[in-house]
Amino acid sequence: MTVYSKPLVLTTDQKAAINKLQHSLRNPFEHYIPASWHIEIHGMLNIAIHCLEVIRFLALEVRNYTKLSGEQSVHIGRLVADTIVFLESMPLHRECFAHDTTT
Repeated sequence: MTVYSKPLVLTTDQKAAINKLQHSLRNPFEHYIPASWHIEIHGMLNIAIHCLEVIRFLALEVRNYTKLSGEQSVHIGRLVADTIVFLESMPLHRECFAHDTTT
């Protein structure tokens, strides 16, 4: 980190999304644990949205030794924003929030 770097401060929802992604999906796949899999997809879009918010911050705001041009920064920002809008517009996301207003 440099003196200009911003620390990453995660929201409760972002922490929960990263924890779910790591412990429920990543670790069992990475450290192969034989099991029968059933993956509930209703929360996956919300997990992806929270993780994309963290990725955007790390890519564009943390200011650690990253040398992006203005055009590259705009492109990354637009990709993340467009992906979030796309995920939020999906019927599965709307259905999830119709049944669960806590996330």
